[in-house]
Amino acid sequence: MYLCVCRAVRQSEVDRAIDKGCMTFKDISDQTGCSKECGQCAQTVKGYIDQRFDTPAMGSLRLVG
Repeated sequence: MYLCVCRAVRQSEVDRAIDKGCMTFKDISDQTGCSKECGQCAQTVKGYIDQRFDTPAMGSLRLVG
């Protein structure tokens, strides 16, 4: 899926940038070129970044009392 149509940046490219260590919108924008044209994709890309970093930890303990 395209996250930035102007620069033809796909979700998979943003995933690769994150996997390479990009952690902020600016990092990802610099790496992929997204949101460098018109900026309309900025909120979509930021939302996707938040979604990627907001995954619950696997195997966490929950105390029930």
